[in-house]
Amino acid sequence: MREREEAISAETHAAPPIPISVVSSSQLLREGLASLLPRYLALHIVGRYAGLASAPLDLPNPPGHVVLVDGSLGLAETSAWTQRWRRLSKPAIVIALELAPDAETVLACVEAGVCGYTLRGASVAEVAETILAACRGAAYCSPEITAQLFARLAERRALAVVPRRLDGLTAREVEVLRYLVADYSNQEIARALVIEVRTVKHHVHQILEKLRVQSRHAAASLALECGWLAEQAVGAPDRR
Repeated sequence: MREREEAISAETHAAPPIPISVVSSSQLLREGLASLLPRYLALHIVGRYAGLASAPLDLPNPPGHVVLVDGSLGLAETSAWTQRWRRLSKPAIVIALELAPDAETVLACVEAGVCGYTLRGASVAEVAETILAACRGAAYCSPEITAQLFARLAERRALAVVPRRLDGLTAREVEVLRYLVADYSNQEIARALVIEVRTVKHHVHQILEKLRVQSRHAAASLALECGWLAEQAVGAPDRR
């Protein structure tokens, strides 16, 4: 650990401070990163945000800006934050933290535009290394993630020739798609709509078939990208 700290410090010794913003619903994470990262990096905190509702319309975005987004916010909000920062005239460098260790989640964040990511349980030193790599324009993906990313890009090219409309979905399937965008589980959707879980699974299967995608995350990402459900948001799931 000591050698890692020294190596990171050596790389940033003569570099100007990195402007960093932190996005997390956890005050502990926001304050913890602001407190611990200076052990490894020369930085200054630009902003701390608890969620989209707390963000100003005119986001501060200095040159070289790095935005750390807590993946625990859920895939839909993590993607929304990423896209908001990446769509600026000078896109910020967005890094997703605390992602679940599964290919679908990582791929969904990569497709949303993240420049780097760390998985759950990563150390502050690993976060610092990821920041430095992203600032250099480098990004690491495991061979498994890389292979699936190529497959997903091929899928998107195929989708480009398909009319992107919801006309083929039933009213109930559109309703279920709204909950997929909000990152609900099948059980949570069943509870919200007062239907059986097996019925939800059937609707999800039909949605994937009709939209010609391979996963619920891909369906949600496509709906967000195309703006199909912008006026039909749902509330946070009851996870009691």
